Amino acid sequence: MACKTEKKEINGHEYSCTQLPASEAIKIQLKLTNILGESLGSVLGALVAKRDEDEDSSLKSALGSLGSKLDSQDFYDLFVKMINTCAKDGKRINFEQEFSGNILGAWEVFIFALQVNYQDFIDGLLSKAQESELLQKLTGAVMTSQASH
Repeated sequence: MACKTEKKEINGHEYSCTQLPASEAIKIQLKLTNILGESLGSVLGALVAKRDEDEDSSLKSALGSLGSKLDSQDFYDLFVKMINTCAKDGKRINFEQEFSGNILGAWEVFIFALQVNYQDFIDGLLSKAQESELLQKLTGAVMTSQASH
């Protein structure tokens, strides 16, 4: 399957993001998974929930947690690598020129890049997690019901 490109308007500009090749995407995904552990779940949940602008705060909170778990240089390298998969108004992004004084804009583009590159994985992982959560709730309800008899 070829790497796809998606477009999104962010702050009045059209950003396009092309997926990383599978080998590069897997390397980043493994790094995230190894470093983040439980924080990854909150990031994944926020990404899946991000269907409109109302979900920005939960995603930014989850990403803040992500950043606190990574070595700052590792996180910066990952952050810039993901942003570099994107273009603004058809032109390559110069990170320093584009985001000096616009740090929030950098986070918005980073989030978009994560969505483009990992949405299928996020959706699949969460559906498994949601199944597991439902099973735990059902098991808990049954045990509570049995204890009261």
